[in-house]
Amino acid sequence: MGLGSVCRTVRDESRMRIEGYEAVTEIYDLTPEEEAQLELWDAQQRFTTYTLAEAANEASEQGDWLVPGLIASTSTLVYGEAKIGKSWLVAHLVSALVSGGEFLGVEVPRRPFSVGVCFTDDAGHREYSNRIGSVLPGTDHPVMLYGLPMMKRADWDALHRVVTDAGHNVLVIDNLTQILDGSMIDDDVIRRCFDGIRRFTRSGIPVVIVGHATDAQGKNGWKPDRPMGSASISQSVRWLMQIRSAKGGNLKVKTYGNIDHGRTLEIRPEEGARFTVLSGIEMSEIVAKNRERSADVLDRTADQARFVVDQCQGMSQRSTAEALAEKFGGSAGTYRNSLGKGRLSKLVTKPGDRWEAVTR
Repeated sequence: MGLGSVCRTVRDESRMRIEGYEAVTEIYDLTPEEEAQLELWDAQQRFTTYTLAEAANEASEQGDWLVPGLIASTSTLVYGEAKIGKSWLVAHLVSALVSGGEFLGVEVPRRPFSVGVCFTDDAGHREYSNRIGSVLPGTDHPVMLYGLPMMKRADWDALHRVVTDAGHNVLVIDNLTQILDGSMIDDDVIRRCFDGIRRFTRSGIPVVIVGHATDAQGKNGWKPDRPMGSASISQSVRWLMQIRSAKGGNLKVKTYGNIDHGRTLEIRPEEGARFTVLSGIEMSEIVAKNRERSADVLDRTADQARFVVDQCQGMSQRSTAEALAEKFGGSAGTYRNSLGKGRLSKLVTKPGDRWEAVTR
């Protein structure tokens, strides 16, 4: 039976038998208008749709951050080399959330948290119990541990039902590599995995994913600062936290992504799932300083261009460069390059014997 018909099953009590009811099927033909409405309804179910008011309300209620500047309210990838301490750092986060403490020096929101920790390693449940227990005494905490298989669509559906039924409002997946149903460099495999992860983020549940840094090496042993696997991994999360080794057994933490400029921290691992922040740089401060520096350079270059047009008429490029060096400091060679193909060449030109301002 095609789209143009609908079945309705009714019970005919006059045909009741000992083993149950005999079903009678009645066939109804849809009008063209009803069929068009049914097709439209089917199409609408394929997309997650919000009104502008609904989106604004969700943005106001949920915000961008689970932990301001460090962990996104949607998806965050924590990645680094094997055995560098990623899972310990995640245990530090979980402990801060359920105890109302701090994560890397930043206070977590003061609201009840229930965390689902999904592990893939052998004995991962015991390891996480020990890590969290190194910070929080006792075991009466709102944390549940789930062992994950290689995840297919049906597994994601089942996990979503389990997590929402348990009332978790934060989910950890440790680790990405072992839940994939194919190769890490296959874009389709990565998309299928993140389709499952988005079941949670679209339900308002932040997801923290643990991954590995690439082990590929370039010339002279140089390693790129990117997650292992397909570029789709970085593109599929809203926020990234990279963990690297630093001097003296310390760690460098770099955050970046779509939400903010990020920050760079140097932290010292302490006993158990504890970390001390030694220093930190807000990338927004660096961006602001670079913008200020760029504005100063532009203003200075504009002053130099005006000087050339007002004071250097009839002079060669070499003589003009020498005059600029005497007026503004620096070397004449630098100004010759600037007049020839650098910043000043964008503001002044010399089509004949006279310097002229470039008009756009």
